[in-house]
Amino acid sequence: GRYDLAKTGDASWAETNKKALEEGKAEYNEGKDKKGPVSIAAVTAVEVGESEHSGHGEHNLVPAGSKQGKDVETKKTYAKIVVFGDSDFVNNTNINLAGNKDFFLNTVNWLAEEADMISIRKKEPDATPVILTASQGRLIFWLPVIIIPSLVLVTGIAVLTRRRQKK
Repeated sequence: GRYDLAKTGDASWAETNKKALEEGKAEYNEGKDKKGPVSIAAVTAVEVGESEHSGHGEHNLVPAGSKQGKDVETKKTYAKIVVFGDSDFVNNTNINLAGNKDFFLNTVNWLAEEADMISIRKKEPDATPVILTASQGRLIFWLPVIIIPSLVLVTGIAVLTRRRQKK
């Protein structure tokens, strides 16, 4: 069967107008766009036959229902597929955010049938990056570096001028 690994929230949708999306003008259109939650990562496993295993490290794919030797174990084999909606979550910028590394590595370990490697690593106390938009970055620069010192300077000059006028 098909199983969703990750979904978006209820307030999301799958946009069908690529041009509007690229222009930053995406909006939900009833009947055209798919309302959330939307699957953004899914897996499936399809049985492809049986595997013959003699215990000597040899695996041979044999058609289901064919006769096997007495000293041979048969095991069902599956074709496994994982689909992610985007690969940006594992790029250098995002790999250490919000469990992306564990999510990706555990998925690869599942594909490789390395169940003993599937785990969630102990959370390491490290600096969490702050992700800002360009306008937020400008505000963080202007407010403490320019605006607040300017206000203090203007207030100081106003107080100094007022005191000199009273003398």
